[in-house]
Amino acid sequence: MGLKRIVVTGGSGKLGGWVLNELLDHGHEVLNIDARPAAEPRCRTLIADLTDAGQAYGAIGNGGRLVTPTFVKNGETPSKAVLDPHVAQQILAMLATVVTPAGTAPQAAVLGYRVGGKTGTARYASGGGYSKIYDSLFIGLVPASNPRLVMVIMVHD
Repeated sequence: MGLKRIVVTGGSGKLGGWVLNELLDHGHEVLNIDARPAAEPRCRTLIADLTDAGQAYGAIGNGGRLVTPTFVKNGETPSKAVLDPHVAQQILAMLATVVTPAGTAPQAAVLGYRVGGKTGTARYASGGGYSKIYDSLFIGLVPASNPRLVMVIMVHD
């Protein structure tokens, strides 16, 4: 198996940090996309804010086409293909499993709608370990069958 370039999201969290370290330990080149840098100096981190995250998930819900967010109803914004539509559909199907009774966000279910989403938790680095302070995140797309809305929620501590 050849080494690969791999993109990781959430590498500053406990599980994401573990995955990131495992990939690095096996010689892979890793780019971490997160709201803050990973504690691991062997990888590059691309800092993304909540608007960036919403825009990225919007591209998944838009069949792989990236659109600049706007508050103007029916506003014209150019789009560009950033993801194969088939891959976007597969990711959207996976995101829909998150908001089921067996998923990590069953509370995000909306009666009468199929919802897709992603949860995340990131602890803050402190003194060579992790503090008890953390951020919780949920990114949702509604309806998952043909998304029209993307919502990003972050709760600090």
